[in-house]
Amino acid sequence: MANGRRRKPTNTIAIAIGAAIGVLVSIQGRANAALARDVGDAIGGAALGFILGWVIITVLLFTNAQHRAGLRAIPPLLRAGQLRWWLLLGGLGGATLVASQGFAVPVLGVSLFTVALVAGQTTSSLEVDRLGLGPSGRLHPSRSRVFASVISVVAVVVAINPFSSAISFQPVAVFVCLFAGTLVSAQQAFNGRVAMATGSPIAAAWMNFSVGGVMLWSLTFIRQVDFSGAPSPIEKPYLYVGGLIGAIFVAVAARLVRTLGVLLLTLTSIAGQLLGAVILDIFIPTPGRVFNGWEAVGVALTFVAVVVGSGRFSGVRSRPKSA
Repeated sequence: MANGRRRKPTNTIAIAIGAAIGVLVSIQGRANAALARDVGDAIGGAALGFILGWVIITVLLFTNAQHRAGLRAIPPLLRAGQLRWWLLLGGLGGATLVASQGFAVPVLGVSLFTVALVAGQTTSSLEVDRLGLGPSGRLHPSRSRVFASVISVVAVVVAINPFSSAISFQPVAVFVCLFAGTLVSAQQAFNGRVAMATGSPIAAAWMNFSVGGVMLWSLTFIRQVDFSGAPSPIEKPYLYVGGLIGAIFVAVAARLVRTLGVLLLTLTSIAGQLLGAVILDIFIPTPGRVFNGWEAVGVALTFVAVVVGSGRFSGVRSRPKSA
């Protein structure tokens, strides 16, 4: 708003939901990692997990008249220029994230991969908001928003233990992670725009899963992944919840981004992910993984970043840049 009037801080409920779906993503990560381990390939495991998410979204889409109408509205919107074709490619962000994970984690380790990914997400979220690519319009990168993104990266560095010796810096792999983080930010903006244009976050989520699934399965076939060691969904159903969680996250995020903007949605989901990781490490630890105080400090800092980024610290939310 160009007149400089103060706006109320962002809706607390939306922030809480953003953090909640972030917690779910930490559970998704644990399930996807276990499935990838059984399959023997990160991309192949993610492709298998994608199937359940796509099926669920498809059922929701075709059993609801509003969502079907939203999907049917896409071609006319494209022809009228109200929706750009590249906004339908948001699913490439999630697929690229999975592909980069399979490439970068063995080279960098989980810690540096996470830091580089979050750095890419937060910095690019500022630019995505500045350009007005999301449904919330242009959001100026104020000092509080920039400060919040810096706090978020610092929080992740702290959470993974800054004194860890298991960090190996490889420039190419780090760049790949930064690029993946950038595409994930764009994914949130694009899905939100599609959801707003069609009136259906489910239609946006279906497009996201369809595009991302095509990319993942194409990579899987190119790599000739062997699925003979993959457990059946009946034998180990919990390994396949990643697709279900992905469907929930994409659909909810497509609606939330209109309220929060891309940066604040990113900050809240990162905070939720770290909180979820701490809960899992305490109650369901993986072999060799021990909870430490650094994680708790990192979680606290991520929520500080959310408070600062939401405008509650200064009492004023960042103002959209006038057109």
